Amino acid sequence: MYDSRIEWMPEAKRWLIYDNPTPYQKELNDMTFELYSIKDRLAEEYGPIFQAKNKAIAERNFNNLVEEKKLDEDEFNLVKVGSFDNETGTLTTV
Repeated sequence: MYDSRIEWMPEAKRWLIYDNPTPYQKELNDMTFELYSIKDRLAEEYGPIFQAKNKAIAERNFNNLVEEKKLDEDEFNLVKVGSFDNETGTLTTV
């Protein structure tokens, strides 16, 4: 599967996204990915968009980020912003 890892960089006040393709990436020719962003409630802005196979993967990445960076989970929201079909190139927003 294809998965992204997200990381908050406090010095830069930005989210960084690391894409980690696995050996199965080539098998994903006709797949729709969900697109997510993390909203900072205090700053009232969204971070960069990242893709995940499904909501469970996005939530796992978000929870790992919150735990790893010792962030206050009440200050951030995981938000689905759309989907992307990598076969047709169709981008759908919510």
